[in-house]
Amino acid sequence: MKCAFALCFLLTIIQSGCPTDEKKEEPPKKVAQAPHPQTPTHRFVLTRDIDLAFDTQTGQLCRTWDWQPVAPQTKPTAEGLMPQRKPGEYTPTCLTLYQQNPTIANNADPLGLLDENEKPN
Repeated sequence: MKCAFALCFLLTIIQSGCPTDEKKEEPPKKVAQAPHPQTPTHRFVLTRDIDLAFDTQTGQLCRTWDWQPVAPQTKPTAEGLMPQRKPGEYTPTCLTLYQQNPTIANNADPLGLLDENEKPN
């Protein structure tokens, strides 16, 4: 009996002197992910007239190519405004709009229709 008691006592002393393997739980580290290239779709939407498109990012009409109307120049109105010979005659080209306002990629708004200050739900 004394031998069993001495053996238990020695084991308790030996075990209490061993370092414990208690590890503090560390929060999982955030892994930086490489951003995926975001490409919005349908920024320039064609209108009924194939020579014009609507820029969904800026809200402007634009000419799909650099064309000039063939019709003769019209006279200014009484207000001093020059009427268009063809719809979209005085609009910029879509390429010019694209260069002035680079495409903004936003997964929540792929068409670019939301206001920049408006946050999606």
